[in-house]
Amino acid sequence: MAAVAPSVTRCSSCGAAITWAETELGKRIPLDWPPQKRVVLEPRCPGGPEKARVVDSFVAHFATCKDAAKHRRPR
Repeated sequence: MAAVAPSVTRCSSCGAAITWAETELGKRIPLDWPPQKRVVLEPRCPGGPEKARVVDSFVAHFATCKDAAKHRRPR
């Protein structure tokens, strides 16, 4: 089955490319686009060499947006 490409939009404050996801609590969260590539090491067997696998890793846009404070809700 082919992966579905996410919808990419722009941050209304800084104009950066973002995509949206839903957290485990059902809240929407903006993520920086494109995802970063990360290397994950997985053990193959006890004492054996590790297997390297490249995965997509997303950064919450709140961590990189210069205007993130404008979008924070009071607690």
